[in-house]
Amino acid sequence: MKRQVLDNTTSLEKFQQKLALLEDHNRRNNVRITGISTGREGNNTIAFLQEMLPKWIPSLGNKTIEIEKTHRIYGPHAKGNIPQSMILRLLRHGDCNAILNGAREVTKNAPIQDASRSLCFYADYSAHMSQHRKALRAYRSLYGKRASHLS
Repeated sequence: MKRQVLDNTTSLEKFQQKLALLEDHNRRNNVRITGISTGREGNNTIAFLQEMLPKWIPSLGNKTIEIEKTHRIYGPHAKGNIPQSMILRLLRHGDCNAILNGAREVTKNAPIQDASRSLCFYADYSAHMSQHRKALRAYRSLYGKRASHLS
C-alpha cells in the first residue's frame, strides 16, 4: 500500500511539472504591463498599444508589433487606486523579446511614463515559475551579475 502511494505521489509530481512546463510554454509570447490607467486604452486596446509602444520604447519605432489579443487581469486591489495589469499576447516571440529588452534599456535612464504613471513591463510567468524565480532571487543578490543566467 505504501509503495502504491509513493508511486502515485511521484506520478502526480511528474504531471504537475509537465503541466507547469506546458503553461510556461503557452505564455512565452505574453507580456504583462502594469501602470496603465484603467480605461486609458479606450475601446480598441490593440490599436492603443500599437500606437503607444513605440512612444514608450523608442527602439520599437521601426518594428511592426503584431498583437493577437489583450486583456486586463481583474482581482482585488492591494492598495486603493492601482490599475490592474494588462496582458498582451504577441504573434511572435521575437516581438516579446524586443519589448522586454527595449523596456529594460529605457528604464536604465528613467521610468517609462504614461499619463503621469510609471509603467513596468514583465514576462508573464506561471505561478510555478514565479515561485521558482523568487527562490533564486537570494542567489542572484549573493552572486550579482555572475548569476544573471538564473533568472
